[in-house]
Amino acid sequence: MYICAFSTIGVNMKILFVTMQFGPGYNQGTERYIRNLGKELIAYGCEVSVAGGDPEGRGHSGGVWNSIPYKTLSTLGWTAVKGAPIEAYIELLKQEKPDILHLVNPGHIGVNIVYAARALNIPYIISVTDFWWLCPKQTLTLSDGNLCHGFTEEFTCLKCIAKTHRNPTINFAAKTEIGAHLTAQLIKSKNIESGESTLWDNRKQTLHDILKEAHAVICLSKTGQSLLEEYFKLQNCKYLPAGLSAQWFEPKTTASVTGDTFSIGFLGALSPHKGLHIITQALKALNNEKIHLIVAGKKALPTYADRELQRYKKTTYLGEIQEEETTPLMDKLDLLVLPSLWPENQPQVLLEAGARNIPVIASDIPGCAELLDQAALFPMGNHEALSKLIEAITNKKIVAPKPDVAASAKDIAREIIKEYISMVKKT
Repeated sequence: MYICAFSTIGVNMKILFVTMQFGPGYNQGTERYIRNLGKELIAYGCEVSVAGGDPEGRGHSGGVWNSIPYKTLSTLGWTAVKGAPIEAYIELLKQEKPDILHLVNPGHIGVNIVYAARALNIPYIISVTDFWWLCPKQTLTLSDGNLCHGFTEEFTCLKCIAKTHRNPTINFAAKTEIGAHLTAQLIKSKNIESGESTLWDNRKQTLHDILKEAHAVICLSKTGQSLLEEYFKLQNCKYLPAGLSAQWFEPKTTASVTGDTFSIGFLGALSPHKGLHIITQALKALNNEKIHLIVAGKKALPTYADRELQRYKKTTYLGEIQEEETTPLMDKLDLLVLPSLWPENQPQVLLEAGARNIPVIASDIPGCAELLDQAALFPMGNHEALSKLIEAITNKKIVAPKPDVAASAKDIAREIIKEYISMVKKT
């Protein structure tokens, strides 16, 4: 390994990213974060590879994706905390021989790879891209829609999961206290490993140990940093947002739709916590024939997605699109709406809208509120307020605010490399 000034090619370190999922078909914000950062690190001279799970069972076994080599890890389910045996991860690290382990999202794979890295004296750093560290279901919202402050104990969280479960039968059964307890027990029995007595034994203490001993915990939002520092009493958190690939800063090649049509975009997973139903209800109530809703994203819950895509008649669904397809789509929009029903760590689509100079309105939730003007926010879950805000914008009574321009992945990579160099110097 050699290190020199990195204003040009010359930082030669091997970085192993570890995350919940990676490979063809996985295109959420975390995967974009790794791809964009990884490509820039390679441009600076680093050797980069990824070890990720395959929770959707797509049949991945490793290979090269977006010019980045990757290996597929065992996926042990959404309840996993420690994951596969440490010995298995020690063997992986001996094969990969990284100078630095960069853990991004341990959901479904667990944190035992960090213990393996410690055993081999490999320094590690963590990027926090969602709220898994605080909440087993990642959304950090209670069944009544209020913000949760973090994992408390097994059955409290299991009952919350049952009350917000995507399976309508479980969700209905959990409406009473007795039903919630029984469904929580059912969820536990289906997910607990043989021989274990608790589902999340010492979850908070285990994750505190992992986070506290990291060289740094990179938080993509100030909201995430504040929540982590308060819950885990950490002193090593640093705010460093996600960077965008170069395509987001290129000149526009397409203009927004002109004439009488007003194009509103919803870009993201078609799941209840992302709030697609809030915008479809708002537009149906508004009943403005000039408004066209464009939806792009994965049908994470098909029954829900199909219902909401049919609610507002002037809706076009583009399916799940790749990042390179998102830029020209964004350029055609008059307005982007983020009606999320959970705190959001830092919505990448909001950063992308800022780079393309697209107006945005969003739920008044921490992850959005820290990046938007107050005039761009509406009460979470309130489709009537959203309807009135859209009406005011389309009638030109108010001007929809635009987010600030985000940082580039190249700039963020430079900052990450500074952390890497500091880590190596300490070993």
